[in-house]
Formats: sequence, C-alpha cells, structure tokens
Amino acid sequence: MTDQVQDQLQAPQGDFGDRPVIISPIEGEVRGVVVGVSGFSLEPSLTIDVFEILADGSRRFCGTAFPIALLWSAVCTFFGSGKKTVVAQYRSKKIDSIAAQFEFIYELPDPVGVPKPTIESPAAGEFVEQQFILSGKGEFLAGLRAYRDFGDFPLGYSVVGYIGNEQGPDTKAWRMELNLQPGPFSITATQTLLGKPSLRSEALLLKIRPPALTAVSVTYPSLTTVEFSGTGFTGATVEITIVSGPQGATAPPDVVVTAGTWKTTSQNWPIGTYELAAVQKVRDNSGGSILSQAYRFTASSKLLPPTDITHTVNEYRPTFYGEGIAGASVLVKDKADGTALAPAALVTAQGWSTTANAPWTPGSTRTVLFVQTLGNAESEPVEYTVKIDRYPAPFDLGFSVVDYIPILTGKGINGATVVVTDKVTGAQLAPPATVTSQNWTTRPASPWEPNTTKVVLVVQKNGSLESDPVEMTISVPLVAPQISVIEDDGLSPKISGRCWPGAVLRLTYSDDTTVHEPDGASGNWAFKRPVGFAPDKEHTVTVIQTVAGNASPAASQTFRVSPEKLLITEPAENTEAGRTLLVRGEQGFNGATLQLRDAQFGWALGAPKQLTSQGAWFVELSGLEFRTYQIDATQTIGDRPSARSDVRTFDVVLLPPVIEVPAPGQALPRTAMLSGTGDPYGQVSVWREGVPEPLLDKIPVSAEGQWQAEVVLPVGTYTLKARQFLDNRESKDSPSLTYRVVPAAPFIESPGRDTFVGRSVVVSGFGDPEDTVTASLTNSKGSVLGSAPVLEDRTWTLTLVLSQAAGRYNLQAVSSRDGYESDASAAHPVLLGTYLPGIDEPAAGAWVAGQFELAGTGRAGVGQVVSWYDPGQILSANIAVTAQGWRSQGGQGLRAGGHWCRFQQTVTDGADGSTLSDWVESGRFDKIATPLGAGHE
Repeated sequence: MTDQVQDQLQAPQGDFGDRPVIISPIEGEVRGVVVGVSGFSLEPSLTIDVFEILADGSRRFCGTAFPIALLWSAVCTFFGSGKKTVVAQYRSKKIDSIAAQFEFIYELPDPVGVPKPTIESPAAGEFVEQQFILSGKGEFLAGLRAYRDFGDFPLGYSVVGYIGNEQGPDTKAWRMELNLQPGPFSITATQTLLGKPSLRSEALLLKIRPPALTAVSVTYPSLTTVEFSGTGFTGATVEITIVSGPQGATAPPDVVVTAGTWKTTSQNWPIGTYELAAVQKVRDNSGGSILSQAYRFTASSKLLPPTDITHTVNEYRPTFYGEGIAGASVLVKDKADGTALAPAALVTAQGWSTTANAPWTPGSTRTVLFVQTLGNAESEPVEYTVKIDRYPAPFDLGFSVVDYIPILTGKGINGATVVVTDKVTGAQLAPPATVTSQNWTTRPASPWEPNTTKVVLVVQKNGSLESDPVEMTISVPLVAPQISVIEDDGLSPKISGRCWPGAVLRLTYSDDTTVHEPDGASGNWAFKRPVGFAPDKEHTVTVIQTVAGNASPAASQTFRVSPEKLLITEPAENTEAGRTLLVRGEQGFNGATLQLRDAQFGWALGAPKQLTSQGAWFVELSGLEFRTYQIDATQTIGDRPSARSDVRTFDVVLLPPVIEVPAPGQALPRTAMLSGTGDPYGQVSVWREGVPEPLLDKIPVSAEGQWQAEVVLPVGTYTLKARQFLDNRESKDSPSLTYRVVPAAPFIESPGRDTFVGRSVVVSGFGDPEDTVTASLTNSKGSVLGSAPVLEDRTWTLTLVLSQAAGRYNLQAVSSRDGYESDASAAHPVLLGTYLPGIDEPAAGAWVAGQFELAGTGRAGVGQVVSWYDPGQILSANIAVTAQGWRSQGGQGLRAGGHWCRFQQTVTDGADGSTLSDWVESGRFDKIATPLGAGHE
C-alpha cells in the first residue's frame, strides 16, 4: 500500500461535509465475484466516480454513481484475489472519500457440483416494470432461488420444470414473479438438487422502472404562471414536457419526489391549451436515467375579454376606452370583415385607449368587436355599436392657374374622395382627389383654352355617402408669354420662351420700333436679332401673344451686352514673379481687344491682344524690371471698353533657378550632367545639403535660359539646392531636391551576343574599379546569379553554372557599391544548350593510330568532333546522331602524343526545346606515331 493510501486510511473522519463517504464494503470484509461500493453524500447533485488504488499508487476507474436521497451505489469488478483499496471522488470537485479496504476472493466455478442455472428473460439491461416474470433454465426438480447480487435474502423461489404446482412442458425451464424497487438491480440465481447447491448464476442487471404517475394537479397562480403537483415515488425525479401548445412556453423544472409528494412551477406559461406528458425517473448508476411510462394530460387557461368600453368621436374618428388586464393588448375589429379599425392598445393600470385609423363615414353605423390578447392567448370578443353623424361637404375651396391648367384645392375628411364636374354638362373635369392630411388637390389632364370660364360642382364622397355639392366659378385668362432664357451670344443675345401653341407673337426691343414675330406654333419660341446691341447699355425685350383675337398682357425683361469687367487670376496678389511671366484671367469676350496697363504709371503694359475665345485669357510679358508692379486690364468691343479690372499687385524679382536634371528621386551615375533653366545671362550655383562649398559655382545661363555642368560624385544620396545671380542680384534658394548617385551600368563583352553557351559559361566585361558586378541569366524558365569584383584594369570576370532548361536567355549585369545599384546593362541574348551527349570512343587511356574510331551517345541531330586545344581543328564533321548514339572515323591529322577531343551536336527531337547540346569532353588518349612508309602524321 502506498503512503498516500495509508494517509487516506488514517485521515480523520469527523468532517465529511465536503467529501463523499463509503459505508460499504467495510474494513476487512470478504467479497467475491463483483463488489457493490455504496455510501452517502451531503451534495446530492454531484456525480461520484469510484476508483481502485493499485499497488503502485495509480488509479483504475471502477464505476460511476448518482446520489438518490443522499445515498449512492456503484458496482465494481476486480481481477485476482487479495486486499483491495477503493476511494470515491466527486467528479467536479476532485475530492476523495476516506479509502476503504477489504479482502476480495476471485471465485471459480465448481467443476463437479450442480451446474449454475441460467437467467434467460428479461434480457440484460432491459427496462422492466416493478412486477415482472424472471425465467431461465436449470436442472429438473432443482429448487431455484433468486437473490440480489451479493445479497443473501432470496427474492423468490421456483422448482425447475414446474409452473406453480403443475409440471410444465419444458422440464429445464423455471419462472417466478418478482416485485422490486425502482432503479438498477443485479440478480443472480442458484439451484439446489438433492441437497447440494450450485454456484450462483451470472448476474443479470435490469433497470426497474418507477411507477407511472396516475394524476397531476394543475393550478394557475397568475396569468403566465402554472403550478403542477401530485404524489409519486419517493426519491424519483418528476419530469414534465410540453407535447403541444402555444409557442414560447417554458416547461417547469424537474423536481424530486419527497415524502411521496412533489410540486414544480413554470414562470413562463402563455395562456392557452397544452398537451403535456409527465414521467418519473431514477438514476441507472451509469450516467443515465430509468423512466416510468408517460402520463399524458391536458392543461388549459383562458383570457377574459376587456370591460367598461366607451368611445368619443372627433372629426369622424372614434376613440375607444376601457379596462383590461395589465400587460395585455386590446384589438379593435370590424365585425363584418374582421379588419383592424384602430391600432392595438396596450393595457396599463389606468386602462387602455385607441383611436380609429381613419375618419369613419358620416351617417354610418358599425358593430365593433373588442378582443383582449396576451401572448398567444385571445379572449372571447365583446360587441359594441358605434354611430357617426352625416358626411360633410368639402370646404376652403380655391384655385390657381399654371400653364392654362386650373389647379383646384381645398379641405375635407381624410380618406374621402373629392369629385369635380361641369355644372352645365355634368362631365368630370379632373381626376377624383383623395383627401390626405385633410387636404386635397386636383387638376385637369390638359390645358383649358385661354379666356375660358366654367362653373364647377365640388362633391365629397365616401363609398355610398356623398356630401351636398359646392358651386365654384373658374376662369382661365390668356396670360403673358414666358421669357425663359436670354442666352449671351455676342452682341445680340438669343432669347427663348414659351407661349400658347399657335399663338401670334409680337416681339419688340427698347432700342428699335421694329416688330418681330417669332414662330410659336409648338408652344416654344426663340429669336435672335441679327443686329447687335450697344454694350454698356441696358436693353428691354417685350413679347405679347394673341389668341382668338385677344391679346395677352406684355412680358418684358432687361438685358445688357457690354463687355464684362475682366478678372485677373495670375499672378496671385502680393506674390513674387520673374521678369517673364503669363498674366492670366477670366471673363474675356470673344472678339474683344484686351490691354494690360501699368496702373502705377498709367501706361500700357505689353501689346494689345485680340481675344479669340470666351472666358479664360492670358498675356505674356517679358523684360520686366525688378520692382513692384500694379497692373489692371480692360477689354474693348469696337469703341466700347469694359470697366477696368481690379488692380493686381506683385513683385518682379530674380527667381531661383530650376533644376531639371536630376529629377526628384532620380538615380544618376557618378559622372553625370546636371542641367536646368534660369534667367538668360545669369549664373547658377548648386550646393549639396550640409556642404558649405558649392558643387557647381556660377554656371552661366544661356540666352535661351538653359544651364548645364558635369559633376563627379561618389555613390550615395544627395540633397541639392540652387541659387541664381544676375546684375548684383541674388535669388532665393530653389526647393531642395534629393537624388541618388549610383554606379554606372557595366558592359558585357563576352560571350558574344546571340552565341551558344553551355552548362558553365564565363561572363566578362568592363566596369568601374572596386564595384561589384552581379550577372544574371534570365528568361521565363528561371534565372541564375553570379558576382565578381571589378579589377583595377576595369575588367571583371565570373562563371555561371547553369541548370535551366535549354532555350534563349538574356544576360544582364548590375554594378553595386555601398548598397547602391546601377541600372541593368542592356539585354545580352545568348542561346543556352544544357544537354550533354557522351564520348565512349576513344576511351580514357586508349592508344590509337592513324584514323581511329569515334563513337558515343546522343539524341537525334548532327554532331562534330574537334580537338580539345584547337576547336578549329575538326576531327570529324556532319556525324549523324540518333537515339542509339553516333559513330564516325577521324583524327587523321593529329600529331603523336596525348590528346583530348570534344563533341557537340544539334538536337532535333524537340523533346525539351533544346536545339544545340553543350560540349562534352573525352578522357585523355594517346596517338601512336605511324611508322615511315605507312603514312605521315
């Protein structure tokens, strides 16, 4: 036994409120086959797990128990006889009980005695009622006794082969009737024959159902609360479920039967009829429950109708009042069709009220139904009769005329329809109008003939109800034509408007007595006088229309055609400008002559300019003095000048020069040309930020305003600013400009452009000493990189080992130093061949003489063999190559001694895009000198 177990066994047992307690088996008790472990707990809601404490102190799970009426039990099995130690533990709290120790004997069957009987019905784990038949097989005439597992008191007795006092048809069968307590129950049986008992049968675990409930009492403490109660099996749990009923109801919580009675309440129980089912259940000691048969019953509650209903009427809208149940809603419906007549009213402690959705028909009588609802519950309806006084006529009638269409307006009852008819003909003159927010309006679909007068009748209707007619006289006079737009169009504006279609128009201007007659047949007219109007003078246009011999009032409108006062927009007020600048502005007149003026001295500034467009304008000035200027502008049409513009003040100064190269952020090589613009014949100096000495000092500006100079700088990032000097004047500094000085791009000399390269290629070229050149071979199939320093003689060389697929690639190189990189060199195309054929003959170390055999492996194509030290010495050419290899003779001209040869072939099988193989080299072989007379080497 471990120290931990020993401590548990010796722990004080006076305080067990926070731990389960084992009461069976007791210390030293002898048990066999299986062991029932039981006890009590003061926390009946907690699950209990039972563990065996093994010799090494580890734990083996035995079973689970659920307390019933503070008691719990679990069944454990053990392997092998000996002293056993068990503890019980709350699953959620991990608190152990005091350990229990006992002796366990592992029983073996008697091989020669009376055999154990069998239990065949019910099946293991079956749910059975408290009273049931237990049956099985045994030895004929044996006395059969059933026991609770580990119990000694017999539950029943039977004789094998007999049913009661009569022998049964099966001499091996036995049966007995048992009545057991609800819950899990383990049963064993023994049989005794000729005074010799058998061992106990295998245990049969059954689940005994608690009795079904026989009655449930239902009461309603409040409208939304229901209480269920009754009698039951003590220790069982009663569970009530809702089979059907109103939505939203909450089933009552489960309740434990105590002293034979139970009671449970649901606080969320909408009024209505429910179909319910109630069961009793007990624990099965394995995490589940044993349920009784369901008891089904019905529960129903009703809602009372509203009371004390009254009403008032205001503008044909009734308002209803009454009493009801606080929290309920009262619905108001028309008895005839069931439609809602008013919004639902919420019942409070003060009662309820609601107003009809719309005015009711005057003179009408309605039967109204009032229904009270709460959740899904609805009361019986209460009938109520309402009578409304007679329907009134519309009032506050009026009309206005727009585009010869009379617009009629007035007031009435919301929801009513107002109808307008001709008193003489009875014809309807406008669409019926619905009264909304007590107002209505309607108009004829088409204009009335000018100078028309009609007497109309206005009636308000609602269904079959109709008010008395109200008489009204409407006149539509001939009105003045409309002048809609006077469009600025040179010295003569384009004037347009609207009139009565087909009217005769008479148009005159204030500066002329001529009468013009625009065409008004379509109802729209437009006119532009060919003769212009005097600028700077107000003019008036007057239009009269005549229909059916009746002339309308005159429509008049004034206009001007004088040139507008110019607006100068650039240069901005009180800013600095150079000696050459553009003066810009707005409100120019196409065809006018524009003149700038030096307002300070009163003389013209620059030459006059003829404007060729409307609106924006500009004038270029050059050769200005270094001083403050005040200028204005006028425009003249003919001999009519506009008013002078507002004076614009600015200072002419020596402006900073402009650096054009480099641009901001641009990268230039270490030797680069800086350039820009400035004032002609000035001088420009350029500084680096943080360096007092100028980078460029007093560079002259050409007559065209251009300057440039070469600089040599190490790689790095520089910020420049420039200043201009002219006639003892000095400008401000130009805005700072930051750019980068980077190495110059390297030059690739070898391999040549469009030449063949193999798996290993030497790339070389020229660059700046101490730069690092990185070369890459790139196409869509990938790239490979290699780097090398540039030597003092400006050369660089590096080797690229290639593994890409064959094809066309571009070689490019980049120079770098101190973290700055040049632009990439120009793309240098090469043809890559990576396929390697083979040379098998002559083999390495072979001796050959004269013209010898050449052979090897390859792919479909044509190849050649050349000398290793002189590729121009071809040993064999135009060798046919197949997938099986190649073979030829050659080498006649080789001198005696050691040699190597190289082989290259074209590739024509197209398998991987290859067109040319790499060179392959043979092993060293020796050429034997041919004796004199046998030929010459």
